[in-house]
Amino acid sequence: MSDSISRIAMALAVGFAMACGAGRALGQAPSDELRMSVAVAPAFPLGAAAKAWSEAMAASATGRVDAKLVPGAALAQRDPAREFLALREGQADLAVGSALAWSAQLPSLAVYALPWIAPEPADLAALVASPEVAGELMKRALESGVVLLAFAPLGHRSLATVDRAVRSPADLAGLRIRATGGPLVVETLAVLGARPEAMSFLQAQEALAGGRLDGQDGMATSFVAARFPATGYRHLARWGAFGDAMVFAVRRPVWNAWSDAQRTTALDTARAIAGRSTAAASEEAAESALVAQGMGETRLTRAGHAAFATAATTARASRGDAIGADLVAAAERAVAQSREARDAPAAGPPVAAPPATATGAGAAPPATLPATATRAALPATLPATATGAAPPATLPATATGAALPATLPATATGAALPATLPATATGAAPPATLPATATGAALPATLPATATGAGAAPPATPPATPAK
Repeated sequence: MSDSISRIAMALAVGFAMACGAGRALGQAPSDELRMSVAVAPAFPLGAAAKAWSEAMAASATGRVDAKLVPGAALAQRDPAREFLALREGQADLAVGSALAWSAQLPSLAVYALPWIAPEPADLAALVASPEVAGELMKRALESGVVLLAFAPLGHRSLATVDRAVRSPADLAGLRIRATGGPLVVETLAVLGARPEAMSFLQAQEALAGGRLDGQDGMATSFVAARFPATGYRHLARWGAFGDAMVFAVRRPVWNAWSDAQRTTALDTARAIAGRSTAAASEEAAESALVAQGMGETRLTRAGHAAFATAATTARASRGDAIGADLVAAAERAVAQSREARDAPAAGPPVAAPPATATGAGAAPPATLPATATRAALPATLPATATGAAPPATLPATATGAALPATLPATATGAALPATLPATATGAAPPATLPATATGAALPATLPATATGAGAAPPATPPATPAK
């Protein structure tokens, strides 16, 4: 997580606490043992982050915070969607949860999961790192009595199906899908023509065995844990429909009752764990593992993402209204700016400066030279020489590989020229010596025969030499 998000978190949280009158008198004081809620066990990325946060706060030399980890959303009636409410009402003191799950209580958190708003991993990373989006979410959570401290990409949800691969919106028509992501996912699947159903894991197993279930939406890590390839699921759609973020949060009265050192500990450790989180990479690795175990794979292109997003316009619009147009616009800007930066052509290597001119007068050579390897025409003019003499109007073509004269007569002044010059762009060898032109002396009327011995008369005008 970026430092700017951390600064926003601290400023908002501390500012709110001061405005309300920081101290134990504000609200319920924390007990000796605080309780931290998380929906899953440490074997999963979300649970691992919660465990690491609890341990890091307990290990702090200054501002130590002790919090007992309670997995399985046991503090929220075994329902991840109720964890935010548990924080508000005091059943939990701290929590690490899913933004999508918590959006049931704080709708704006669904901005990360708005259908196809950030369908690529880099899109989601940019959205989660946006200070503008994070700052607005923190403000809204504070108004609900919860202090949000840090965010990290949690990855995208996948779609596993039994018989039909999902490559276009039409492929979802009539499919009976177990939807576990809450109302947003249910509504989107329904708009796309599927038949989403809410059921427990055991109910899903029974429905699958009885041929009454065609697919399931969820995180790939949970699919691996449930051994989907061995239970009849044959296709995996990596369709980027719903992103998610992990959220580190503290109940407001607990935050206000902490000392400054404890607040710093909670914030810094949450930020550090979010910054090194590999949750999104774990989901991608799990998807690859499912494919390696025999499931077919569908990866959508940007055009494919756009087709699904268009088909889901109704669901996206209704959820966007609940999230807020300003927050959705900020999220779209973050993704667009990230794509613009990623899609920009890479800058080429710097052009090496050409060697000094033969006269050594120090005339500046052109900044770039035209390519001739593809027989591109050379420029009609060259920069003036050091003495100001105009260069020849034309240059002899060398792209065909014709040999230049082996020698040229001595210059009128008899001044010796360099023995060699750089090779031309086509690789043709340059003449051993060149006539001096800086003094304006006329060249001889005739030149010796060419290297090929053809004895052909030289051209009426002498071949142009490089500008000195």
